[in-house]
Amino acid sequence: MAPKDKQLNSKKTFKISARFPCSLEIENEVIASLINNNESIVQNLHGFTEDYFFHPLNQKLFIAIKNLSLEGNVDILNVNDYMTLHYPDEKGVMEYLGNLIKSSTSLFGTNFQEYKDILYRDMILRRINDCGKKIVEASEQIDRYEDCLSFAQGSVLKLSQELNSGNSMIPLSRASGQFLEKIEELSKNRNAFKGLYTHYKELDRISGGLKKGNLIILAARPSVGKSAFAVNIMANIIEKQEKKVIAIFSMEMPAEQIVQRLIAMLTSIDMRSVFSGSISQSGLDEVFKIHAAFGETKIFISDQSLQTPNNIWSSCKILALQEGKIDLVIVDYLQLMNYNDPTSSQKVMQLSETSEVTKNSRMLKMIAMNLGCPVLALSQLSRSIEGREKDKEQKGKTIIPKLSDLRQSGSIEQDADMVMFLAREKEDTESKGSGYIVLAIEKNRNGPLEKIMYKWDGSHVKFTEDPSKTPPMDS
Repeated sequence: MAPKDKQLNSKKTFKISARFPCSLEIENEVIASLINNNESIVQNLHGFTEDYFFHPLNQKLFIAIKNLSLEGNVDILNVNDYMTLHYPDEKGVMEYLGNLIKSSTSLFGTNFQEYKDILYRDMILRRINDCGKKIVEASEQIDRYEDCLSFAQGSVLKLSQELNSGNSMIPLSRASGQFLEKIEELSKNRNAFKGLYTHYKELDRISGGLKKGNLIILAARPSVGKSAFAVNIMANIIEKQEKKVIAIFSMEMPAEQIVQRLIAMLTSIDMRSVFSGSISQSGLDEVFKIHAAFGETKIFISDQSLQTPNNIWSSCKILALQEGKIDLVIVDYLQLMNYNDPTSSQKVMQLSETSEVTKNSRMLKMIAMNLGCPVLALSQLSRSIEGREKDKEQKGKTIIPKLSDLRQSGSIEQDADMVMFLAREKEDTESKGSGYIVLAIEKNRNGPLEKIMYKWDGSHVKFTEDPSKTPPMDS
């Protein structure tokens, strides 16, 4: 709890709750020390804002000190003149400053940083306190609990974003030191900074695994297999018996269908038998065995058709607290997300489809960075690719999508760390149940752009890498 506050010699009386997160004593010491140590003021103002202070007069004094430091000398006379000019309603400032400086101690060195950290902590707790009060007020005024919950989730997410968007500048030497530590760790363990393995050997070689904080886009035309590819990655992780915490948000496919696909991928039972239920006794034995394996996993599915970034963030945050970590988030798919809850009775600004996708892709990138895990987001392609498919000169060729083919491509392309496309080797083939599918990596911030060939087995919705198969040239 904050130290007991000193009596302030200000004309205004200022009362605070005994349990409210602030320390006027420390605020006063910091203000006095900034004035007393003018030669170190710029260095000590770094990252500091008036929000660190709770008392309104101390906030104004800090603004005065900060602005005067840009012009040169800061002393008690200059600060008083600034206050008289910019805040004429504040009376008795000179007396107040005199008392602060008279009763202050020398804080510079370790004490100053320690006090600064305390002010920062109290500021964060006050922001949380204010956020909580608004949520309580909303619960008393909003009729629908869904709207109130959405407001609460949005308020907490907004606060988290604001707190993470402060001054993040660091010296080049510190960044270099962090990199050297990474190199040293890599020299001891080559896999120290590998991302999440998909257990597709070529994909993991090119990508180095799905990296923490990265937004990975997987896009394809309808029915090419983007959902199936994402579920295949989950199946590979289950098969390797890795205890990875995975959250999948499926807005198009119910949880039961995801389970059916996983059974077809991980057993000898084909999709037709899984859907019809015509399974032999030996097949049932396999199903019960894989059901037991599912019980050992840390995979969680949400198949709500209406999803917002706030819902995804809060669900993942709760999951991360519950499980101690989160290793992968899968969103199927980006264009089905709503930025605002469409069922809400609250009035919100209507967004165009492009604006909504822009905000959603940015939010998914922020979720990846906030949670420290990769986010694999599936995406539709625009209709521009259809024109190339109908071109007679392209008939029979593999049509590899381009970054510009992403639906509402500008924002997605900018936010993504990696963009991958799936395309059939022969789009005009009569049978879609088998054949080859190309995975084209068209954007990769930290690696090469390459193509990988996959053997597609539609009866088991399974992708199998085939390194012996030469990828087609760009058409």
